[in-house]
Amino acid sequence: PILFDCIEFNDRLSRIDVLYDAAFPVMDLAVRGRAGPANRLLNAWLDEAAGGFPASQWDGLVALPLFLAIRAAIRAHVTAATGEAEMAGLYLAAAQAALEPTAPSLFAVGGLSGSGKSHIARRLAPLVSASPGAVVLRSDEIRRRSGGGHDQEADSRVYDAMFDLAARVLGAGRSAILDATFLDPAMRARADRMGARGLWLEGDPALLRQRLAARRGDASEADGAVLDLQLGRDVGEITWQKLPAAGDFERAARQLVR
Repeated sequence: PILFDCIEFNDRLSRIDVLYDAAFPVMDLAVRGRAGPANRLLNAWLDEAAGGFPASQWDGLVALPLFLAIRAAIRAHVTAATGEAEMAGLYLAAAQAALEPTAPSLFAVGGLSGSGKSHIARRLAPLVSASPGAVVLRSDEIRRRSGGGHDQEADSRVYDAMFDLAARVLGAGRSAILDATFLDPAMRARADRMGARGLWLEGDPALLRQRLAARRGDASEADGAVLDLQLGRDVGEITWQKLPAAGDFERAARQLVR
């Protein structure tokens, strides 16, 4: 038992170590005014790590502010020692800001395949809460990690996993964005019960079909046939804030966090 406890402890330390390593480029990008890339890097790392680490990796996000602060403080010391006073000041301010407590928030983005859910989620994420922003929990990534499938049982597993991860991320003090179709009213109600601010993207089916046909290397398996099934489905009353699929996502994201 002692041996297994030691192995588990070392495994947890290795995951924390990797998060500490990831914190440096995330912090540095943010300090240099690259909030979008900083957020994308964090989310890409989390998605990649989720393929090999257990779900408890998400709980480790509670340490991210400390890691960001340490990394920024070290850079402040180094840059000050080399005479870069202005840059050192930016790093020091970032270290202090990272340790300021902030209340996490939750968004949920729904709509038919090709409506732009992931696009607006990515633009919204850097703007939500403290730097480097919100964690994007994309159902397509979760589905890919779980082996795929679009039947009712597979959908249920994906949404269960997504909501579980959202609870973990929020519990770790980080904001989250749920990126899924949310065609089932019960899933939208579930997001509402978690306190999510719901956003619904809608647009011309021809535009959605065009976007799906142009996709390359995307985690989503949705195509025109999937869209046809979605278009024939009764999704119930949409009470979430509606946004145009053909809109300016960058502008819409900024307006959402005013």
